[in-house]
Amino acid sequence: LAVEIGRTELGNAEGFSGDQFLSFEKASLSVRLMPLIFQQQVKVGTASLDGLAVNLQVASNGTTNWDDLAEGGGTAAPDADEEPGAATEFDVANISVSNANASYADAQSGSSYAISNLSFQTGRIAAGVPIDLTAEFDFDSSPGELGGHLAMRGTASMSDGAAQVSLSGLNISGNLRGLVSEPTEFNFDSREINVDTEAQSVNAGEMDLMVLGLSMSADVAPFSYAGTPQPTASLTVSPFSLKELMEVLDIAPPVTADPDALQRVSFSANAAVGETALALTAMTLELDQSTMTGSLSVPLTESGALQFNLGVDAIALDGYMAPADDSVVAADEEAGDIEIPVDLIRTLNANGSFKIDRAFLSGMEFENLELGVNSSGGRLRLHPLAADFYDGSYSGDVRIDASGDVPSVSANENISGVNLASLAA
Repeated sequence: LAVEIGRTELGNAEGFSGDQFLSFEKASLSVRLMPLIFQQQVKVGTASLDGLAVNLQVASNGTTNWDDLAEGGGTAAPDADEEPGAATEFDVANISVSNANASYADAQSGSSYAISNLSFQTGRIAAGVPIDLTAEFDFDSSPGELGGHLAMRGTASMSDGAAQVSLSGLNISGNLRGLVSEPTEFNFDSREINVDTEAQSVNAGEMDLMVLGLSMSADVAPFSYAGTPQPTASLTVSPFSLKELMEVLDIAPPVTADPDALQRVSFSANAAVGETALALTAMTLELDQSTMTGSLSVPLTESGALQFNLGVDAIALDGYMAPADDSVVAADEEAGDIEIPVDLIRTLNANGSFKIDRAFLSGMEFENLELGVNSSGGRLRLHPLAADFYDGSYSGDVRIDASGDVPSVSANENISGVNLASLAA
């Protein structure tokens, strides 16, 4: 038995733009009758749909152009005494959707989303048979003007009753517009994602992402999606040039005294998403010849505090400075007072420690540098503030109070034991 339907339209609700809510050019379906009659098996050939167009709209008063479709009577409840029949087996050769378009416009929020030129195909769909999936489409969104073209492929499978669902070999690739001024390539790969619907858990495993010229990978540990999901993962960012990334982001990279500075950056950490914070532990950031390690906690709530404990082995700061320029030096000597960043301090909620084992600046060597930061309620304290250099040491305690209308600064600084002969050498 074969069925084919030509051009079909479903009119739009009154008060919304556009004549159609839904339309398609052609739909076709074929079903084998004998297996259905004698074996209760539904065996379908290719189920195809061409030229589907869906127009979804939300009016400024919150009503939608599909409200009237949901007002129809509900299905009758099954008779409690009715004996359930034998389960019907389904076997579909494949599903094909071509030239599909869908749009969503929300007059309340001013947002709109559109998918165009969608094609979607599956392999055979039957119990116990992995299902090959492919799709390709263009998309646009506003505000933000994010858009692009994406292609997807993967293989899905599920157990009886869909207690176990898996998606293997997932790849999403294409190009994105709107992230930066020029389109950028995008690629996402996942080895296998397993979902246990009974235990409400996900095992996402290993995955790779490439965007903006950055190559990143993650190994996500199994987690529950019941309640608030709190996944954990190990993260790695492959080495990249920070200057090149800044150019991609339409940011002019700084001119550095060492032209090779900021040319090699890599990152790794263990990440954990909690209810109130994103925690990065066992973190390693390599910047050229320097290595920073430690931990970082980024708040996910307005009242949360940024917490960090970071340390650098050694860094030559001169290479990251601007090249020497006598005119700049003269201008600096004529510079006036330094403005206190009161707006930043009033909003900053942070607590942490930053240490550097060795630092080189202007021909001078410093050791055991330490900066403690404690800021909340518009009050910032830099303590401990310390460094060792030339057989002596520096220690300081700086406080900035920006909680009132007029900010105030207090400082207690001390330098002792410095060998002036070594310093002048």
